[in-house]
Amino acid sequence: VSACSSSATREVSPEVRAFLDRLGDDVPVSQAAALEDGVITFEEYEAAYERTVACMRDSGIVVDGPKPENGARFLTFSFQGGVGDAEADEPCRREHLDLVNGLWLAQAAPSEAEAEVIAREYTACLRAAGVVIEGSPSLQDSDLVAMEALFGPYSDGVKTCAELYSQTIGISGP
Repeated sequence: VSACSSSATREVSPEVRAFLDRLGDDVPVSQAAALEDGVITFEEYEAAYERTVACMRDSGIVVDGPKPENGARFLTFSFQGGVGDAEADEPCRREHLDLVNGLWLAQAAPSEAEAEVIAREYTACLRAAGVVIEGSPSLQDSDLVAMEALFGPYSDGVKTCAELYSQTIGISGP
């Protein structure tokens, strides 16, 4: 699934439609247009992050971001806070980002079939790097094995596999 694909090419799942219907009028105004069709484009996702960061800065919070990660498929930010400020970003996230971000993450996750293919390829890469892996592990189990092997004699190969995995799935590997 491409990060820049058009909403017209994706089908909205019944679960997403039911979730959006349950929200009704409880959707913050700044997220309503992006959520209306049930599909988040990368441009809508990026705009939500930019509004969130602008809101935080307007509130006096020092923010670094939004920053791309995983080949710019996802965005993130960090901020500096004092004691008790761990959730200083919450009002801005709730108003501008949380629903859009949640739907984007759900869209970006691989399907079960895609995850099986990725797991086989990831496991094959790790085995080629010298990591011993028993059977046909899930993607998550392969990732756990990779994290354990990251600091062993196969670390360079594991890092290469993790980078490929991260780019393929769009979620940070070890």
